[in-house]
Amino acid sequence: MAGLSVMADPLIDASSAGLTAVHRQADRWVLTCDLDANDPRRQAGVVWFQVAAAAGEYLDLIDHGAFVSLIAPPEFVKIETAGRALAVGVRDAAGEQLWSSGHPILTAGEPTRAGVYPEMRWPGTSYTSGRLDPGRVVQVGVRVSLKGRSGAFSGTMTMADLRVSAAPPDVAGRRRLAAERLGADRWLYRVNNRPATAQRTEPVPIETFLENSGVDFPWPRHVYPPVGARPWNRSRGGFSAETARLADDFAYLVEHRVRLIRMFIFCDARTGFTERDGRLELDSMAMADVRALLDTLAKFPSLRLAPVLFDFHLANGIDRENRTPVGEHPDWITDPVRRGQLVAAVGPVIDAFCAHPQVAFVDLINEPEHAVAVWMDDLHAFVGALAERVRQGPVRKPSTVGSARTGSALFWMSAGIDRPTAHWFAKMSPSHPLGQRPAALDPAGCIMTEVDPGAGVAEALTRLWRGGYAGACFWSLHAADGYDFRGPPAEEFKQWVERHRPAAKE
Repeated sequence: MAGLSVMADPLIDASSAGLTAVHRQADRWVLTCDLDANDPRRQAGVVWFQVAAAAGEYLDLIDHGAFVSLIAPPEFVKIETAGRALAVGVRDAAGEQLWSSGHPILTAGEPTRAGVYPEMRWPGTSYTSGRLDPGRVVQVGVRVSLKGRSGAFSGTMTMADLRVSAAPPDVAGRRRLAAERLGADRWLYRVNNRPATAQRTEPVPIETFLENSGVDFPWPRHVYPPVGARPWNRSRGGFSAETARLADDFAYLVEHRVRLIRMFIFCDARTGFTERDGRLELDSMAMADVRALLDTLAKFPSLRLAPVLFDFHLANGIDRENRTPVGEHPDWITDPVRRGQLVAAVGPVIDAFCAHPQVAFVDLINEPEHAVAVWMDDLHAFVGALAERVRQGPVRKPSTVGSARTGSALFWMSAGIDRPTAHWFAKMSPSHPLGQRPAALDPAGCIMTEVDPGAGVAEALTRLWRGGYAGACFWSLHAADGYDFRGPPAEEFKQWVERHRPAAKE
């Protein structure tokens, strides 16, 4: 289709400060940037273009996508280094948004194309309200970002070729397959826009909330991933080499009144598995690491464990970091044979978790919405296969998926998990205020398993408990990403629990 007609002057989004000006130059737009990876306000910049199919008509993107090309100078590309710098979003007449996943900008002076298909049968790949109506789009947005990088960029980029394109045959075909599995209706849009009816809004019993509250402990310090033989030393594992530090960390968490620990296991699977005669198997250290974790946990009977089997980095489209190969295995999700081998290989680990009395539930994969190298219908099948394997464990344990937001938590329920869990970070506030949820989601069955401690630990606990949620875990211990729970957040957590604990004894 032809390029879009812009109906008014571009509008710079005031929620971020990384863009300072936008002006027209012939058939292109010039974006003036003031980006700084170390300044939260300037990590990104967003500009919105008001568009329409014809005068006075909404843009209908139900079977189409919005795309743009961006040309960046060498100074920006040097900083960006294969991050997620460029994203495209759409906004409907009610102000609801949906964004694409970020695209790296790898070549200076050459167009980088990015776009979004606002399909609502499955979750999008970025933070969104989940209520977007793709038949009533009024704006297309462009976001440039240095988030997750280091450095700053002040200068201009050139944007061209803002357009709408029909979904290509392979995309349309996969959407038809998903519709056969989930129903032809626009499932997520229908669920997220269901009118609020009589549902539980009062707090759960405080003891239930405390039992389900704590911290994310993704891996021991300087050990990633925490399960499997180290590539440089096959006799050294993850958890099994860190039991003393693990015990110290558990003692710290007990001291600070943490009850639930959400801990990652295989992460992106760069370790933990091996190939033998064309089949996937656990490597020599995987079960030793799992046993070391569970044996250490048993020394702290007040703690409960929520193991997370995999992370979205298993298939996020990045196979190297600083030239080092990482665990990128999209075929384990998309290929039914390889998927079956993986589920069979991880079976003994699932059984060990299911048999342990301190394991509260099994989280199958962290934020699968961000596994952008695979299709959502393949992830749906992957989650379903793992959930069925958990049901076959020696003791029945609930399964879940750590959804990136409440708006897509119910989608994973359709794959066969037992309970919804979701995440919230302050950067989601414009579209996802803390505690907001679809009307169809009963908060009493949902634990917020990743919460940004920077939003205020006591404030977050209070809002989630009063909003009817079943618990909250704060990100995180040892992730080294600026969301450290240790220190003031842990003290604030302890004080909140001690203030509220007497109510549980009355």
